[in-house]
Amino acid sequence: MSEKEARAGLVEVFSGKRGRKAQAAGTDQEALYSQIGRLKVELDWLNGLSP
Repeated sequence: MSEKEARAGLVEVFSGKRGRKAQAAGTDQEALYSQIGRLKVELDWLNGLSP
């Protein structure tokens, strides 16, 4: 294996990991925004019950 091939392989290895982390972060962010929305609706509903 030449040095050029090794460097090309390293780029692929490390770029793949970043992609997975970015996808996982996006999924986590979507879940958090969803939870925030549900909690906001619940809080608005509870505030509507109080006189």
